[in-house]
This record gives sequence, C-alpha cells and structure tokens, in this order.
Amino acid sequence: MLAIYAMTLWTLVTVVRILWVYPGTYLPPLLSRRIRETEPRRNPRGVFLIGWAGLRGSVTMAAALSIPVTTASGAPFPGRDLVIFLAATTIVLTLVVNGLTLLSVSAFYQPLAVGAIVVLAALIMRYQK
Repeated sequence: MLAIYAMTLWTLVTVVRILWVYPGTYLPPLLSRRIRETEPRRNPRGVFLIGWAGLRGSVTMAAALSIPVTTASGAPFPGRDLVIFLAATTIVLTLVVNGLTLLSVSAFYQPLAVGAIVVLAALIMRYQK
C-alpha cells in the first residue's frame, strides 16, 4: 500500500509541476509588455522539458522533518512517519525516474544532440532566478 501512495504522489507532483510550468512561462509575457518585447517566444517543447527536469525535494524533506516527533501531550505525532516516507520516496523517484529519463525525453520532445542537457540546465538556472 505504501508503494501505491508513493507512486501516486510522485505522479501527482510530476503532473502538477509540468502543468504549472506552462502558465508560469506564458502568463508573464501576456501581462508585461516589456517581457514581450525583450524576450523571445518560448517553445512549448522546451517548456515541457523544464517541467520534466524540475527536480525538487530539499524543502519538502525539511518540512517533513520539521514535524514534531510528539504532540504537546507526549503522544507520537500522527502520520509523521508516513509524511517523511512519502517525502523521501517522492524525492528519490523524482531524481531517479525524471533524472534518468531526461535525455530520452529531451530527444523525444525536442530532438537535440547530447548538448540538450547543457541547454536545459542553462534554462533551468535562468528561470529559477
């Protein structure tokens, strides 16, 4: 049952991340004339790659580990172990599945040579500022 929870959460996180990248990419140029005039139009395939490559986890794990071990009454905090387990498995699955398939996904969605990873990393760094 825990494996089902972990896979469901990883799938949800990945899908939401990919879906969020599109409005996060296309809304600013619609709302700002300066952005429209100074930045080039985004390629939807590249935007998908940004969403797929979004490997996250440090804040998730920090939040999960910040849950107290016990409540004020001294009883174990309910569900703490499950939250930590799900955070850890989501991080591992995101790193392993998304990370190991990044080159294949980039070749499928945007046929680039091996340099695709370098270009993608530069785009990720640009959008994280």
